[in-house]
Amino acid sequence: MAWSLEIEIQFYMLMPLIAGVLSLGKWRRPLLLLCIVAFSALRLTLDPMRTVLSVLGNLQFFLAGLLQAELYVLGLPEKSC
Repeated sequence: MAWSLEIEIQFYMLMPLIAGVLSLGKWRRPLLLLCIVAFSALRLTLDPMRTVLSVLGNLQFFLAGLLQAELYVLGLPEKSC
């Protein structure tokens, strides 16, 4: 699967930008969710043959994985009554 290696390389090139988003404190989870929805919608509107080999068509999967890892490590916020 050569395509997955290309996408992974592109992802790691974007990782400093993504790390900047993850350092935003309380806004990181809503921003990650917004980006996941936005990139999912963008993938539906773009030509699938052009986005298959780019991180643009697959970034929502990486972001969902980052969100899942954060929820696993940090847990959900406590509700204050």
